[in-house]
Amino acid sequence: KDVSILGYKNAEEYDKGTANNKSILKLIQDPFAHKLFELKEHGMTKREIVKKLLETSYHNLPKALFIYLPIFAFFLWLFHNKKKWWYFDHGIFTLHYFSFLLINFLTIGFLSYVKSSFEDYLLITIPLSIINAVLIIYGFLYFFIAHRRVYQTKGIVSLILGAIIFFLNFIALTFLVTALGIISFIMIH
Repeated sequence: KDVSILGYKNAEEYDKGTANNKSILKLIQDPFAHKLFELKEHGMTKREIVKKLLETSYHNLPKALFIYLPIFAFFLWLFHNKKKWWYFDHGIFTLHYFSFLLINFLTIGFLSYVKSSFEDYLLITIPLSIINAVLIIYGFLYFFIAHRRVYQTKGIVSLILGAIIFFLNFIALTFLVTALGIISFIMIH
């Protein structure tokens, strides 16, 4: 109920106080602030806003991954032999890997739901937490395993190349997830 942005308690105060601000961040900050004040006027608490944001982001994640497919394939294309591997081949690898990731996210989401249903039973929640942790770690390792098998690179070269590709994709995906979070927040109703 005491939601404020930069010390402003409502949209009118915010608009008056930031009217002279010509920052580039204003392009993101203004829609965010107006949406936050709109949700506040509808009686939503901070906890409800965060819950809605997480729900909306979770539902938009497969769409974001679909948008990201060609970018991921492009990074693979940059680091592999252009005569041996066509961009199309990298697209197939990307579809395979992202299919695995979506199944992994689905499994983790299902296990988290089951875990939340049995919060009082440690004999159920502890193994489910361990399984979720293993699935998350395996989701990261699977890229390196699949990359080595598909592209048939040897040992340390595969690891270094995979790490560079993974790092570049991590940075690009961070920008995409940030944009997804902003869009998801604006889409909350």
